[in-house]
Amino acid sequence: MNPLASLDLTYVCADRGISLRGTKGAANHVRELASALAARTRRFRLCVARDDGPEPAPDVARATLAELAADPPADVVLERWSLGSDLGVALADAAGAEFWLEIDAPLVDEALAHRGLAAGDAERERALFARLARRADLLLAVSPALVDHAIAHGAPRRRTLLLPNAFASERFCDLPPRAATRQRHGLRDDAFTLVFAGGFRPWHDLPTLIAGFARLREEAPDARLVLAGEGPTRAGLDRAALAALEVRDLGHVPARELPALLAAADVGVSPNRADAGDWFCPLKIREYQAAGLAVVASADAGANAAVVDGTTGLLVPPGDVDALVRALRRLRDDPALLWRIAAAGRADAFARATYERQLDRIDAFRGAVLAQGTSS
Repeated sequence: MNPLASLDLTYVCADRGISLRGTKGAANHVRELASALAARTRRFRLCVARDDGPEPAPDVARATLAELAADPPADVVLERWSLGSDLGVALADAAGAEFWLEIDAPLVDEALAHRGLAAGDAERERALFARLARRADLLLAVSPALVDHAIAHGAPRRRTLLLPNAFASERFCDLPPRAATRQRHGLRDDAFTLVFAGGFRPWHDLPTLIAGFARLREEAPDARLVLAGEGPTRAGLDRAALAALEVRDLGHVPARELPALLAAADVGVSPNRADAGDWFCPLKIREYQAAGLAVVASADAGANAAVVDGTTGLLVPPGDVDALVRALRRLRDDPALLWRIAAAGRADAFARATYERQLDRIDAFRGAVLAQGTSS
C-alpha cells in the first residue's frame, strides 16, 4: 500500500472547455491540483487537451498522448471527468495502473440544461459515466450530491471519497497591506466592501446580489461592491445600474493577483440561484476565507464548502434578497462578529481545505480501500 510519495501518477484533463492557462475556476483547479500532486508524488505528468490562455502554466512535467503510450504511467492515472472521454481508463488499463476519477459537476445534466446536449447523446454520456464510475479504483467527488450521483451510476460507495474543493495555501500566506490594495482599486479605507470573485455562470445569482447590494446602499451609501471574473452572463448585467451603484466590475483578475484583491474586502459573497441544484462546492468560499473575509453564501453550496452558519460564515436561502440584506447588515453593524467569522473561517480553511490536507485524505482513504481489498 504505497503512499502518494512513492507513486508514478499521471493527471489527465481531456475537456476542451478547460484550458490549462485559462481563466475559469476549473482551469485554476487543474493547475493547482497538478502542482500539489507534482510536489507529493515520486513522478508526475500532466496531460491536457488545451493550454492556451493568459494564466501561467504550472511548473510541472507535461506529456502528450504519444509520450504516455511510449512511457506509460506505472501506478495511477487520475482523470477529471470530461464528456466523451475514456482516455484515463484506457491509459490505466493499457498500463495495468490504478484508475482514479475526479467528479466536479454533474456534466450530463449541466450540458442538457445549459449547452444544448441532445437527448440521445445524453444517454450515451450517462452510459459512459456509469462505466467509468464502476471501473474507478478511487472516485473523488467535491460534494455530497456528487457522491450520491456517482453511486447512483454504479460507483461502489467504499471507493467513493467526498473531497471538497481546496485552495493553494502558498497564495494566501503573505497578503499585502489592505490599505494599499484598497487605494489601488479606488476603495475608501473605511468603506464596507463586498466582493464576488468567480465565473459569471447561469447558476450564480448575480441579480440577487446586485439587488441586495442596492438595498444595502440605501442605508449605507459608502458600501462598495467589487466584481471580479468573466463568463457568459456578465454581458447581460445592467451597466447603468452598476454605474449608479458605483460597482467596480474588474473583469478577469489573474490568479496571482486575486488574493490581494480579496484581502481588501470585508465580505465575500457566493450567491446561487434557487433552481441551481445542490452539487456545488464553490472554491471561491475557501479562497474568501483564506484571504480573511467573512463569507455570506447560499445555504446549499455554502454547506458543501463546510461553512458553519454563524461561525465560519453566514448562510442564506438561495434567491432570497431579504435574507441576503439581513446578513450583510448584520456584519456591517457588528464589526466584532465580522472579525470573529473571518478569523474562524481562515483558521478552518487552513486547517482543513488546503491541497496538502486533501492529499493527506486521499492517501489515507486509498490505504483503507487497498486494505479492504486484501482482507476480503
